[in-house]
Amino acid sequence: NAEYMGGLGIFLAKFDSCVDDVANRAACVGTFAASGSEVLGPRAWTTPPHNFDNIGRSFLTLVEVASLSDWATIMYHGMDTTDVNVQPRKNHSKYYSIYFVIFIIVGSFFLVNIFIGIISENIDKQRGVLFLTPPQAMWVESKRMLLMIRAPVLRPCPEEPGLTQATYNVALSTLFSNFILISIAINTIVLCTRHANMSTAHTMFIDYTNNFFTVIFMVECIMKLVAFTPRLYFYDVWNRYDFTMVSSSVLCFLLSYFVSSQIVIWAGRTSHV
Repeated sequence: NAEYMGGLGIFLAKFDSCVDDVANRAACVGTFAASGSEVLGPRAWTTPPHNFDNIGRSFLTLVEVASLSDWATIMYHGMDTTDVNVQPRKNHSKYYSIYFVIFIIVGSFFLVNIFIGIISENIDKQRGVLFLTPPQAMWVESKRMLLMIRAPVLRPCPEEPGLTQATYNVALSTLFSNFILISIAINTIVLCTRHANMSTAHTMFIDYTNNFFTVIFMVECIMKLVAFTPRLYFYDVWNRYDFTMVSSSVLCFLLSYFVSSQIVIWAGRTSHV
């Protein structure tokens, strides 16, 4: 789900640490003498300014990483993470560095290049039309748009009444499409409420809600497969995207029963909205 892409599901409440070298949060009490000093000070369980304790803080931290401003420090914090309420240890989770490297490649270099490419493309579009009259410029633009149009390929509505025809009518109805869009929006909002120190009830609510919407999206996928036939269904790039995301969500839901730590692939439904 979305919070794993933003680091929230990976580093939630794991950047916290004690000012003294103790095993966990429960041991971070009392006083201690700092190294090289005889002055006693209170132990405290602290949270660094850059953390992933909620969706807002996660985005701010990732913006700092994408800007390449002190990103290495944040990565080292991630590599030292252990578990919630457990003192970080140096390079305990060193493979988390891959997450930050991939994010910089995609979030910083790749997206910046896309932004520059869009600007360059718009500049290229203006070449040759600066000295045209408005009607001439509109004609050139309409010709360009016609060349880019790809006609959708849909299966004709089945003539015989039955399950296939009913599924076809529902899958193509505006009401069903709006229901799916609302489900995506609600699912995204619920996932964004994840934060550090959640109650057990809140955690169960998020998990059950996410599983409920996963079932809805799986039913949507099956209905479109039945309505359009697999060949026409997979012809559309968005349908292929949906099928991949739903399959990943179902696979990770099944894997969560066999692994101790839940590893979830981001089902990026928000980008489909």
